[in-house]
Amino acid sequence: MALITCSNCGKQMSDKAPVCPHCGASYVPDDPVYPDTETTDGDSSSFPTSLIAVAALVVVALLGGGGYYLYSLEQEKQRAEFVRDSLAQVERARIAAEEARIAAEQARQDSIRAAHEIIVNGYLEAVRTTNQKVRNDPDNYFDGEYVGSVSYFLKDFTQDGTPELLVATSFDLGEGMMSVDVYGYRNGSVEKIQEIGGVNHYGNNYLLSVEFDYNSSGDTYNVYKYTWTGSRFERSFYKQLSGFYNLKEPSINWINHSNEQPILNMF
Repeated sequence: MALITCSNCGKQMSDKAPVCPHCGASYVPDDPVYPDTETTDGDSSSFPTSLIAVAALVVVALLGGGGYYLYSLEQEKQRAEFVRDSLAQVERARIAAEEARIAAEQARQDSIRAAHEIIVNGYLEAVRTTNQKVRNDPDNYFDGEYVGSVSYFLKDFTQDGTPELLVATSFDLGEGMMSVDVYGYRNGSVEKIQEIGGVNHYGNNYLLSVEFDYNSSGDTYNVYKYTWTGSRFERSFYKQLSGFYNLKEPSINWINHSNEQPILNMF
């Protein structure tokens, strides 16, 4: 309940009384009058504005913090994707390199096997052909008995992992003289490198060939040294002998040394 002023007598009365208790005038309420918020003093008028400003700042702060949080999440997501993609790329490169290495090694092994097959078959064919040639020569028989021989010797003169093949044929075992065919693996195939006749002795990297020299002063023997020079045996004069058996050098019994290193297992 509020006190109001009577419009007739000017005294105070209750706004709920139907008539003024002082003068008996009837009371008719006017439209309610509300305080004008714009006319209040400074403290009451600044409070709502400050509150709104604070609320606005809070909203802005919340929006800014939330935006930064979302931005940070997006950045972290992008970094994670970059790291994942980078690791995947490195792994793909590693796998590709490993596959290339395996393929290269497989190709190398295939090449070695192919070369091995060519060399083995080529060397076996050289020995077989020489055997057939000697067997078919009638001069290699005495009183119907075969006196020739074919033997071989393997030695890696080039020191490249592939031994050369020396095939020796002898038509007179008593003399101990023989001719030697030298084979090697060249340009993807087996080739005969050279032929050396009259071989009787050999050393680590050389062969000695004896040739007869008939003259008025008597028979002499010229000995030539065949030295391996990287691709073949090069001939040079070694010494002259008045008697064949004066030659004192390391010798090799080709027949006994054959098959010490079988061609099929040469590597």
